[in-house]
Amino acid sequence: MHPFFLSHVNYVQIDGFTNAVSLTTASLICIFFSVLFFLYGLGSLINKAFDKLFHRHTSQNVRCKPLALHWEWIPFILLCFACILIPLFIQNICLKLLANQLPINPVERTLCVTFLGQIGLLGLLYQIFFRATRTFSGFSQTPLRFFQSFFQSFTYYCEVLPLLIPITIVWQIFLRWLVEHQYPIVLEVQPIVHLLTENVLSPGCLMLTGISVIFLAPLTEEWWFRGVVYRFLNTRFNHVIALMVSSFLFAALHLHFASFLPLFFLGCWLGYAYRSTGDIKVSIFLHALFNGTNYLLLVSFQGNGSVVG
Repeated sequence: MHPFFLSHVNYVQIDGFTNAVSLTTASLICIFFSVLFFLYGLGSLINKAFDKLFHRHTSQNVRCKPLALHWEWIPFILLCFACILIPLFIQNICLKLLANQLPINPVERTLCVTFLGQIGLLGLLYQIFFRATRTFSGFSQTPLRFFQSFFQSFTYYCEVLPLLIPITIVWQIFLRWLVEHQYPIVLEVQPIVHLLTENVLSPGCLMLTGISVIFLAPLTEEWWFRGVVYRFLNTRFNHVIALMVSSFLFAALHLHFASFLPLFFLGCWLGYAYRSTGDIKVSIFLHALFNGTNYLLLVSFQGNGSVVG
């Protein structure tokens, strides 16, 4: 999921598609806070740029190298396959054993088995990764440390907005140029964006989707792409290469070309936040904030209009 931009007070553009909407109170509140976060992030970036320009030494300039992951290639590759195959295996088992309990609607049925697959992947990453590397103790901290990690992630989240929005606009212009020149590019919104804006999900499935998007996806994706892939590659290559490769995989495995560049940049920013703090919780909170705000913004426009362009 990535940001969408206002093109007119009564219209909202999502990945190149324009929806006629009636701005509800919830929509206006979401837009208001999004603008505040954008301005705060822009101010923070400008402040950091001045600090860099005038060589001001602040605690934010300190880089904390994440823990190394000294694994061999074979266990790493086997774990990669396991992280792909086990969720699929769980989903197939659930489709067979829980066929009568799952929703009849094929869309909601798919979302439910995907949710169960995420739960299985979460358990796999905990059992294999955290128990093997003994790094889960970093989560057993005082509430103050959790608050500090969350505040750091909030700052990184606000800072990424002024950077990600222009990148997304340029990427959409480039994709439209490809379409105009007869390249086989399909400009379509992500399936989850379509589902959240078309008001086709029941309240229970909508809540399940929220849990999946805001909690499960950030945990599994950050534990995997930053906690495993980035750390593993960082022990064998330059940290820039490790960041680029892990971010490329993060964007590619979302299987949505129209969002590839924004997702790639978001992956780089998540890796940058992790490297800057050495705290995986910061990247998890940052990912959750990004998904959560987009989820609330999409739901606030749910069912407010139909596609007109």
